[in-house]
Amino acid sequence: MNEVPMSTQIQHWQRIAWCCCTSGFAVLMIVFFIERPRVMESYWIAWIFWAGVSFGSLLILMMHNLTGGAWGIAARPVAEAAAMTLPLMALMFLPALPLLGDLFPWAKPGTVIGPHKQVYLTPTWFGIRGVTTLAVLSGFTILLGLWQRHAPFRRPSSQSAGLGATALVTYLGMMLFVSTDWVSSLNPGWFSTMFVVIFAVDHFLSALAFTVFIVTKFQRTSAEVEQLHDLGTLLFTFVFFWAYVTFSQFLIIWSGNLPREISWYLQRSSGGWPYVTILLAVVQFGVPFVLLLSRAAKRSAVVLGPVALLIFCANAMHTWWLIAPSVQTKGMRVPYAELAALIGMGGLWTAIFLGFFKSQRPLQVNAAETEVAYE
Repeated sequence: MNEVPMSTQIQHWQRIAWCCCTSGFAVLMIVFFIERPRVMESYWIAWIFWAGVSFGSLLILMMHNLTGGAWGIAARPVAEAAAMTLPLMALMFLPALPLLGDLFPWAKPGTVIGPHKQVYLTPTWFGIRGVTTLAVLSGFTILLGLWQRHAPFRRPSSQSAGLGATALVTYLGMMLFVSTDWVSSLNPGWFSTMFVVIFAVDHFLSALAFTVFIVTKFQRTSAEVEQLHDLGTLLFTFVFFWAYVTFSQFLIIWSGNLPREISWYLQRSSGGWPYVTILLAVVQFGVPFVLLLSRAAKRSAVVLGPVALLIFCANAMHTWWLIAPSVQTKGMRVPYAELAALIGMGGLWTAIFLGFFKSQRPLQVNAAETEVAYE
């Protein structure tokens, strides 16, 4: 039986993505006339998650420019196409700005917070910081993509590594501000020095899981076993690192036991949220950790693809867990609107991604350099 060409498969999945986009946003429009604040909450969760996949894909490009590695032969075309959705996510950021008061306590008229936070947390500065971050990172996406496209695969030159390092330092600095703005400021009195690390690791893990899934779905015949093994090892490493940083934040705050710090966890300790916490520990760490311990699993596209998809979906659940309890103060609600927003925005994001991915050319490979990378 003849195999379906990749271009035909992509067109098929694009049609499904556009249907998901239409259906998801149609549900949100209906909910908008019933419960407008619920729509803003759902839209924000979906935007944070899908923008995070774009950010994480940019991180993969930075990492490959900085370190090189034959794993990038398979991963880089996917990461480039995913990172190119950043301008789309920048546009999707703008509709949320007029509705900040529906979600963020500090944006509501008459709300009083600390004097230094009152200066920092204003709708105007929130918008300026967000738009600047998205514009700068979109520029880095273009630079990092063009740099590698015009050269064959090789170990990183000093110029390539320098660009990757500059982009990485800039990215991490900007994440410090936007993680505070976009998530932490939902609880204006709470802060954590570990949260920016969790925020960035979430992005990288979701993008890496997405990249691995797409490689196993559309590039199964072209991706070599060694490349799959490298990607599986990276996935295993960051699953473990995600568990480490999330538990470290909890341990630091629990041992300190200060009222202004524990408030964030108190919101997640009742109303059904403990069950979500346990489920996250199982599906985002426990199951992937056990499966990826096997060398054979990391080298098999049949096993690696579903594991990556599980991690990706669990990361969406983690984004919901990070945001919703800060807003749903009366306990967990059935997340139908949140799910509709994730499906709608995800359909739009996926359709645009597939359009870029379809036009991607494979990296030019220098066989001698590839052999050196695996020695």
